[in-house]
Amino acid sequence: MTVADLPDNYPWFPGSKRFVIADMAELAARLGSPVTYDRRGQVVWLDSGAFGLGPWVTTVDGTGAAVKVAVGALDASGYALELTAGSDAGASAQVFHRLGVLEAGRFGMEVAVSFVQAGNVCRFELLHYDGATESAARVQIDNLANELLIYGEGEGWVKIADLAGLGYQYGTYRSCKVVGDLETGYYVRLLFDDEEYDVSSHLLSAGPSAQAPTVEIQVNNLGRAGENDVLLVGRVILTVGEP
Repeated sequence: MTVADLPDNYPWFPGSKRFVIADMAELAARLGSPVTYDRRGQVVWLDSGAFGLGPWVTTVDGTGAAVKVAVGALDASGYALELTAGSDAGASAQVFHRLGVLEAGRFGMEVAVSFVQAGNVCRFELLHYDGATESAARVQIDNLANELLIYGEGEGWVKIADLAGLGYQYGTYRSCKVVGDLETGYYVRLLFDDEEYDVSSHLLSAGPSAQAPTVEIQVNNLGRAGENDVLLVGRVILTVGEP
């Protein structure tokens, strides 16, 4: 039986017709792809927690700091990454992943995170090394000040928007994506949930670096002194060829 053989005009749905899905991204989403938030760009790497900590290198700082696999309050698969920041010293927990050199141009990084307590900060970074220089898009979701920020060269941390209703929403994942242009050295856009911000007037962070040509993505949980703040990471997506 082919698609053409399937019946129309079902008795329980008079006048019904079939429609071919021309958008392959839509088809992928219906089949369970985690790429559902922003479909612009070409996906070159993604993680939805399905392989646990396998794809990641982890670093922790402070008493009680840990990175492990979570099996509750999930986003895009049967698992998530649970980052617990230390209660002292650097008070942080981080995961990072490195890839080989990607095509120059516009690239993007998307994350979905859930704050288990109110007060910690999620910082995610997309870094490009060419052997002589480092270019980076850096984003900070501040769950204490309720602010969304980017790091601009020569500016430091710049507030892009006030965020409402972050706080403690266990199991609620907030989606954020940043796009930068390696050829011009500027940010392009920043998305948070249903809002999109033009950040094209801000320079990407840049500086000399002898790091071998690679691309690195990082997700950091920066906690408070005296607390072991937890951040759940549901998905991380890296794209190139962004419009």
